[in-house]
Amino acid sequence: MSLQDWQKQFFTDIIGPDKQGKKQLGFRLQAYRDSILGSWLASLKTTYPALQRLIGEESFEIIIDDYLRKLTEHPADIGLLGKGLADYLQQHEIAKMLPYIVDLARYEWQWHLAFNAKEAEQFIATYQYQVDQIWVGCQPEYDGDFSDINANIRETTLLLRRYGLEVQVLEIDTA
Repeated sequence: MSLQDWQKQFFTDIIGPDKQGKKQLGFRLQAYRDSILGSWLASLKTTYPALQRLIGEESFEIIIDDYLRKLTEHPADIGLLGKGLADYLQQHEIAKMLPYIVDLARYEWQWHLAFNAKEAEQFIATYQYQVDQIWVGCQPEYDGDFSDINANIRETTLLLRRYGLEVQVLEIDTA
């Protein structure tokens, strides 16, 4: 077995689901698993704070744990770990209860990309819901009740770009 194959197998054993008939991870390997998954969870909490606030910390952690275990490729850059979360959520049962959750995840991913981009880069996306308003309602400083937020279907096209240490969000009139 090559070193690369051994590394992939080691990583699969740590991150992958436990298989029946397979010995449980030893104490030493469990420490690696906890460390890696903990770091990834912390990174995704930073990338998706509104999503976490919307569904609650416990639900967020359960969903993220499942998402991470189902990833087929793990990026070397931890900042790219959330790239497929919106697609994952689209197939998840939570999207039936909160249909705008996929747009919220897409929006937070675009916000993350814009924040980490060069100032000249712009990200334009069209959302089925007024996701920028939903995002505002999920901020810690929001004083109202989430039921005040307009989560009605209304296609919205937004441009996100970094300006200094801020992300500007501009609605684009497509009419």
